[in-house]
Amino acid sequence: MSDFRQKPDFEDFENLPLRDFLSYRLTKVGAKVSAQGARKIREVSGLSLAQWRILALVGSMENNSASGLIQDDLMDKGLFSRNSRFLVDAGFLSQEIDPKDHRSKKLSLTSSGRELHDRILPRMRERQKGLLSCLTPKEREALYSALGKIEKHVES
Repeated sequence: MSDFRQKPDFEDFENLPLRDFLSYRLTKVGAKVSAQGARKIREVSGLSLAQWRILALVGSMENNSASGLIQDDLMDKGLFSRNSRFLVDAGFLSQEIDPKDHRSKKLSLTSSGRELHDRILPRMRERQKGLLSCLTPKEREALYSALGKIEKHVES
């Protein structure tokens, strides 16, 4: 389980333990959340987490160019390519050359891909609800606000 310790002194960066570095905590929590999500997705669909992310992105976005999806999800290009190829071969995605940019491929859900997407998504929404259930509404708002600020800060 989690190791709730004495609250660190965030003003004393010279003595802040590594386990309290923001990047360490985000990585640790992210790994745990991803592992839990991967188990859930594998149970309900047989897909990997990367495959589900691609399927979910294609199912929820207007512009489904492979390069745009890679950029939006920050997924490694090779990982994206292998997993999108699996989804195409499995009949969940179709791909065609983008008529506006012949170097790019457009991805879309097939009918079986849409069916799988629509079967998994409500379960993932329930999981999301469960993940955040330990926080009050104000804590959830603060968490998302803080994450948004940090994301914007590191992009500049």
